[in-house]
Amino acid sequence: MLKERINKDYESAVESQNEIAKNLLSNIKKEIQRCEKNTGVENLADEDVIEVINLIAKYLRDTRSKLSPEHQHVEELAVVEVYLPKKIDTFEIRNKIEGLIYQGVTNPEEIKKAFAEFNVDENLVLSIYESVINEDEE
Repeated sequence: MLKERINKDYESAVESQNEIAKNLLSNIKKEIQRCEKNTGVENLADEDVIEVINLIAKYLRDTRSKLSPEHQHVEELAVVEVYLPKKIDTFEIRNKIEGLIYQGVTNPEEIKKAFAEFNVDENLVLSIYESVINEDEE
């Protein structure tokens, strides 16, 4: 679970005396605990933890020039973004789908699974998949 990974990384940051990571991960842990308490859930699902982290990342991006020196801001975002799904654009989606098809993967469910690690809408993936398939048929 993502929450467990954050806890382990927090412990590592404490041991290595990485103040930026320690403080940021401490804040993330507190926000996760607050959400768990407010919802009555003992352990937030990874999707909910990602929402918490997305809010913190957005806050860091929005307050970039106001609160922290540039180098600290970059470090803080780097700590947070490790926990967020990778982003991918439509060009990269198309290339990955074409590669999967070339490897013989044509089942839409398998195509969707190949994008599980990315922060991407499944409907977009399937739409691009259909477009690639239709181009190949022409």
